[in-house]
Amino acid sequence: MINFHCKTCGQVISVPETHIAKKGKCPKCKTIVIVPAINDDLRPEPPHADIDLSQYLQQPPEPEIHPKGDAFPRTRFDALSADDLNAGNEPPPEPEIKEEPPERRLPWILDIFLYPTSTSGLINLGIYWLLPILIGVMQRILPIPFIWSIAGLVVAGCMYYFFMECIRDSASGGIRAPENIATMPDINDAAAQVLQIIASVIVFWGPLGGYWMYKVFWQSAGASSAYHPASDAIFWLLLGYGILFFPIGLLAIAMFDSGAAFNPLLWIRSIFSTFFHYCGLLLFFCLLGWLVSRAVSYLQQSLLFSYLFGAVFVYLAMVAAHLLGRFYYLNSKKLDW
Repeated sequence: MINFHCKTCGQVISVPETHIAKKGKCPKCKTIVIVPAINDDLRPEPPHADIDLSQYLQQPPEPEIHPKGDAFPRTRFDALSADDLNAGNEPPPEPEIKEEPPERRLPWILDIFLYPTSTSGLINLGIYWLLPILIGVMQRILPIPFIWSIAGLVVAGCMYYFFMECIRDSASGGIRAPENIATMPDINDAAAQVLQIIASVIVFWGPLGGYWMYKVFWQSAGASSAYHPASDAIFWLLLGYGILFFPIGLLAIAMFDSGAAFNPLLWIRSIFSTFFHYCGLLLFFCLLGWLVSRAVSYLQQSLLFSYLFGAVFVYLAMVAAHLLGRFYYLNSKKLDW
């Protein structure tokens, strides 16, 4: 007799040697099987005859009974690992759905100024415009030392944290201000982000501010003429340093969220890899700064209209944050961050 396994279901079949190379159906799964030869050199030519294998069905051996009473074969489960036993119980992974970024319906030169017009953007615009005014009014009504100053710092910190969220959202392809009304930011994360923003202001604008204070309050003290920076080359060099590196440094802070954003080599390499696009970004930032200066000159003429300066500042700051994030979105491969 020849004992062999069905290759489909594993059923053991025993047939006489006279049925070598004959084919038939497996008694269990009905798959066509061929009786193998004991020695391939002695295999006869197949007669191509069908045989009935049901009469040669071999009964499976009795399972080994363990001392504890379980009727499962010991070797079958001892050879399997925990991962093998749980392999069939895990649900298949859900397919990842990648959302396509929204597209602009208007020319980009116009659409960027519509960035704050989402529901969340308008709500944040109103909050960060009206809260400083309310704090100023309350400070005059209830002049409590330090309380309203601390409140103003908290509002400013939340506002600048929202600007960083605008940068990150625009860097992922967003064209309108992100939704942040329903979710509160992590306090520690927001505080760390605000400290990084303060550090960036000190790094990029501190040298210019310190030099200006030195010239005005120290060197010009007692002098007959006031200090005029128009003819001071050092003043213009420090101003150029701040204008050149502040945008890329602020973008690095928003994207890295770590001390690596203050690496000067990172700024220089990123500027050279995106030179022409970065020059265009600086021109837009200069345009926004000019708009802010014009708004200050016009709104200072009236007390009523001076309150609108806060709204103009928040609005243009959101547009600037969108421009910075959009710069990363369009140049992420060149920046290679």
